[in-house]
Amino acid sequence: MSYIIKVTVFIFSLVMLTEEGISGHVLGDKYKADKHSTLVLYHYKKDVNKPWLTGDFDFPGIISLYLVSVDSRDLYKVKKGDKIELVESLKEGDVYKVKLLKDNSRRPFYFLKSEDLKHFKLEEKPSSS
Repeated sequence: MSYIIKVTVFIFSLVMLTEEGISGHVLGDKYKADKHSTLVLYHYKKDVNKPWLTGDFDFPGIISLYLVSVDSRDLYKVKKGDKIELVESLKEGDVYKVKLLKDNSRRPFYFLKSEDLKHFKLEEKPSSS
């Protein structure tokens, strides 16, 4: 009997860990940009890691520029007051698929590096009584 309880608790904790992710960000949370910054949302998830790629490897000249370049048409510059919602966690919580909560958004989803979430403020959840 105690074995069944232990297995149930273990499975439940795995489900909760997967939902919250390692970083503690819960899918479905809404964030608001409280400051105007150079923060961007990426249209494609492959572009999220490009700026950090050249920091890990030392590529010569023109090859480095080709690898790190992201087309500016594939970016959305975050403005003060913009709101996003976390939709999906990718690459073990390093990248998030987000929805821009704006009426005239050009794309249904964008991608964001998890460390860029520190520039957003978590909106308070309505308390359930």
